[in-house]
Amino acid sequence: MRRILRELDARGYRRIALGISKRVDEITERRNSNTFLSEVQRQYPHITPLIADTIEETPKAAQNWILKHKPDCVISLSSLFPTTLRSYGWKVPQEIGHAYIHIEPTQSTKQATNQSGIEYNSPEIAAAAIDKLDSLLQRNELGLPERPLTLNLRGKWLEGNTLQPRLVSPLATSLI
Repeated sequence: MRRILRELDARGYRRIALGISKRVDEITERRNSNTFLSEVQRQYPHITPLIADTIEETPKAAQNWILKHKPDCVISLSSLFPTTLRSYGWKVPQEIGHAYIHIEPTQSTKQATNQSGIEYNSPEIAAAAIDKLDSLLQRNELGLPERPLTLNLRGKWLEGNTLQPRLVSPLATSLI
């Protein structure tokens, strides 16, 4: 989320919406929405944060929310979101940008020029989880852990065509 916000800020987006359903937000223990809101508050006070918790329910719900709140960019988990926007006549990225929170490696190789956002290497994450499980089994640690471990590997930015070009150089934003 931090990298996405850095990229959106460098492109001049100022009304940024996080489009994530309430259900997904609860399942992920609000990690995306909490990070989104805290980062905007701490690092980007010039950005207006918007939470669009009904935006992924139906295409019509997304259209109505966008017309009401007028974001200039939406961050979401849905790879179909730009298609939904285009089906209602929006021009992506000219009128509204879109950044993906989670691009699968298979998506990035098939549609590398179409998506802007973070690619998470699921096989690498799975390998790290298996290593952790193996170490627990070797120590005969069975059952639910007293203190669960959260595994988080840094993703890689993919430059696609769902966002406007940068206004600031990558070197300038890497210092932020």
